[in-house]
Amino acid sequence: MENEIVVQQHIENKLRFYYLRNYRWILHSLYWLYVFISGQLMVGEPILSAKGFFLNFLFDNWLIIAFYYIYALYLIPHLFKKNRKRAFWLRFVLTFFILTVLNVAFQIIFESYLQASYADHHFQWIDFPKHLLFYCYIYLRNFVSFAGFLFLMETAESMSDYKATEAAKDDFTQSQKQLLKTRIDPAFIMNTLDHISIMAQHKNKETAQTIVRFSDVLRYRLYRSKSDEIELSEELLQIRHTFDLYNTAYRKAYILEVEGATEHIRVHPSSFLGMLAQLLATSTAEQEDSIVFYLLALDQEIDLAIEWESDYTDKKTIIRNITDHLDEFYPGQYRIEYDQVNRLCSIRIHLDLQLPASL
Repeated sequence: MENEIVVQQHIENKLRFYYLRNYRWILHSLYWLYVFISGQLMVGEPILSAKGFFLNFLFDNWLIIAFYYIYALYLIPHLFKKNRKRAFWLRFVLTFFILTVLNVAFQIIFESYLQASYADHHFQWIDFPKHLLFYCYIYLRNFVSFAGFLFLMETAESMSDYKATEAAKDDFTQSQKQLLKTRIDPAFIMNTLDHISIMAQHKNKETAQTIVRFSDVLRYRLYRSKSDEIELSEELLQIRHTFDLYNTAYRKAYILEVEGATEHIRVHPSSFLGMLAQLLATSTAEQEDSIVFYLLALDQEIDLAIEWESDYTDKKTIIRNITDHLDEFYPGQYRIEYDQVNRLCSIRIHLDLQLPASL
């Protein structure tokens, strides 16, 4: 209930004075300035005339101005934009009719008090129905003009909002992709540091090389991943470093096999590492598991075969995570298949970089 109140208040604040905010009032001022100047020219009065402003412009237009801004500041934001269409049309028609009647009555009653140069209607009560039809026509004609003016204003605003929204979506997508590139499992960092510490305490001769590999993996994920594309060979080198790190620190036997020329193929950095990270996140030092990562490079097509043997039970979730990861980096450019027999999960991925990425 409280959330609904907050949302409703947000909507109210956004719609309040919508047609006057963000310097739109300048356009309204220019519109009414045009009406004022054209009215002055019609009666042959000087444009910069206070008397003309009050006795010509305001006298003839104050009720129609009231109608316009009842429409713009109440009927549209509080009824039409909240999808209360029936209430909108009912009050629109009533407002249109009532203010038109009042405008004719106002002219009949008070025009006789004006100077002769400003008395241009000479309405009489006996001709009230005819004058009313005339003013309905005037109201409708000017209302269409005013409503069109508001519509163009809102259309321009909508186009600007659309471009800003699309830019924001693109920025968000790029930020999400960058996050995927640079994200490192904290457990991996802490466990690796713990194992390096243990290796150092036992004066393991592989300690220095493990530290170098660990630093290289972190440096790649944090800095090199900011590039849009890199050579596949550079990505594979980091996979090899990661496997070497696990094989040394965790006593694993992870294997990377590559066939074909990889230097001419460009891929998104950390896109393959990110897939492997889903598997590596399930690995612990005590767990007996194995990963064989086989890659075949053929021109602009890549075939991946991953043989993953592990006691981890929820392998389907890992496959879904890998699929989501591919959707982020290579939408519409991949096929993925898998099958599972007991502890062994075989994953097959075909990546066609010649296909355009779907948006």
